[in-house]
Amino acid sequence: MTAPAMLDFVKGRVLNRPTVFAHGDPFPPNVLVEDSPEGAIDTLIDVSPSFAPRGFDAARWITRIGDPTNMRPIVAACLEGGEDIPPVELAACLAADAYRFAGDLEAIKIEAGTAHVDSPLYDLETIALLETSNTLREGVEKDQIRTVEDLFQRLETAADHVHMHADPGGENAAIPADH
Repeated sequence: MTAPAMLDFVKGRVLNRPTVFAHGDPFPPNVLVEDSPEGAIDTLIDVSPSFAPRGFDAARWITRIGDPTNMRPIVAACLEGGEDIPPVELAACLAADAYRFAGDLEAIKIEAGTAHVDSPLYDLETIALLETSNTLREGVEKDQIRTVEDLFQRLETAADHVHMHADPGGENAAIPADH
């Protein structure tokens, strides 16, 4: 998907939702960890507030702390956390943020000199984020995400696509950057 096409998707499917205070930033100084064996997050502090649809805040947490090849557990945790986020809203926000975060990761890799600059290939982490974005966006656009199970099915489809590219022999461990 091109950046202009994603921008059109975001305008039509994400930005038309009501907004709330959205932190979405698990930077260590913003998180106070409860004194418990599990190390549960007790309080979140954010000195630079922003506003976004409810689903966007959850999506930012999911893309940053979730495993891009297995997002179901963190998505389930977000949905069980008391937020009443419609599955289609979370899917749209997650599609947009996974796309954005994949771009951020590639920019960081270019600056660090670790990107595939000699060939138009992405690494597996970027592939996982882009597959998640594409699969969820398609489901939202085709009105195929109505329930939490629909959302989970889409996440599993994206993970299956990623695993097809993760050939242990290395032959398919990266895909063209224009995917």
